[in-house]
Amino acid sequence: MSNTLAGLIVYRFRYIPIEGDAMTGEGHRLTVMETATRSVIEVRV
Repeated sequence: MSNTLAGLIVYRFRYIPIEGDAMTGEGHRLTVMETATRSVIEVRV
């Protein structure tokens, strides 16, 4: 599993998501707002 929110998102998607990708889990919607080459920078909960 992961220790960070960004790590959880990458784990669930199985790839580095692009801006606008979203997922729902445990009653929360997580939307990727900003990414860098190999990481998620900002997530909206």
